[in-house]
Amino acid sequence: MEDNTNTEPTIETIGQEVDYTNYNIASADSYYPDADIVYVEGEGYKIVVHEPPYTYYLDVPDDFLLQDLTDMPKQEDVDDATEAKNRETMGIPVLSQDAYNSGFNDPYTVPAPVGIFDLEANTNYKEMASQFHEAMENSKKRITATLINDPEYVGLLTAEMYASGGDVSLAIKNLEKTDAYGAILSRLGLKQSQIDNERLQFTDNLQWQENYANYVAYYKDLAVQNYGVELPEEIANGLAELVNTGYFTKESANRQLNAILDDQSNVELDSKVLNILEGQTVAKTTYGEQRIRDLMNTYLPDSLHNSAEFDVKKLAGDLRKAGVNSKDAENAIIAKMKKMRFQFYDMYDEDIAWSTILSSKQASAKNILGIDLKSDDALLDEIIKMNDVSKEQQRLREYGLANGMQKTKDDLAKSIMSSFGSGIIPQQSFRG
Repeated sequence: MEDNTNTEPTIETIGQEVDYTNYNIASADSYYPDADIVYVEGEGYKIVVHEPPYTYYLDVPDDFLLQDLTDMPKQEDVDDATEAKNRETMGIPVLSQDAYNSGFNDPYTVPAPVGIFDLEANTNYKEMASQFHEAMENSKKRITATLINDPEYVGLLTAEMYASGGDVSLAIKNLEKTDAYGAILSRLGLKQSQIDNERLQFTDNLQWQENYANYVAYYKDLAVQNYGVELPEEIANGLAELVNTGYFTKESANRQLNAILDDQSNVELDSKVLNILEGQTVAKTTYGEQRIRDLMNTYLPDSLHNSAEFDVKKLAGDLRKAGVNSKDAENAIIAKMKKMRFQFYDMYDEDIAWSTILSSKQASAKNILGIDLKSDDALLDEIIKMNDVSKEQQRLREYGLANGMQKTKDDLAKSIMSSFGSGIIPQQSFRG
């Protein structure tokens, strides 16, 4: 007669009380002989891998039972009481949540979150953990400010490492694609560029050093070319380091340089840059200021040069900010100057440059007085406002005669002599 005895539960036995001792549970082998199995109340089972000084707690899916973690016989619909009995039979340690969580106060106790990897039975996790531990310790010796010193990151990386079969490089790439990784960077105040440059520093230090030297030279040259300023060595070095470590992009460091050298910049200085500047004396750019002065001399009377609307430093800063559009910015400034001049000298067309008006009247005054009138001379301003050649000349002659101007007197004498012309009879001598 055929023996129909079946050591595994059948459909008919599901839901019935089963005596698991019939299945020799106590002698069941873990699928993870190189690791321990523990049970945490309220969370479920953990795979524990010991690699002194580290202990890795690997989460497994919440619905995993001992039969999923060992070669014990399989049964469907195992209730909590039965599963608890199995843990007792197999000697599985049971930890309260408080006891479990308190263990992570130890920096060498690392949790690997649930759902990141699929556990594979009979994997040598002990060897994998050992290799991972070695890689982490080597990294700590070679990197100063790093994710490697963050327990949460190490836990996530551990999980990814197990999922990728021990390939740490692949684990790093996979982890960087997760939201959890982004949250860690945010919490630590780090940027991915900092991490990338940090890795370059210890994987290819020669290239890292070359990049650094290039950045130093770049910011020195940029200061001279764009601002006409010699950048102190300490500041050039500081900016180069912040870019080379990934704290700044090249473009953001350029904006910080603008804030350092340009008083008219609207860029706020970063705290790290402020630290670099502490104790440093930095010359400020004056680019554009002479151009503004030239425009003022061309389009504005001296009396308007000190107007609040025409601050040389501010207007020069506007030109610098405009960059490639500086010509448009300059034209806007010129238009503003023309309108301002027209308010006070509306007897001339708005588009006539003040320098043209001024030079014309100065030439007229010199022709009559024989002297150069300064641009701020009250007499010059008087005749400019006349804008009448005949009246201007009359006023200048009156002024010249009243003030004993030699050329004015000589011109008057010549005019008188000329008025007599050939009608003057020369004196003759007679003989008796």
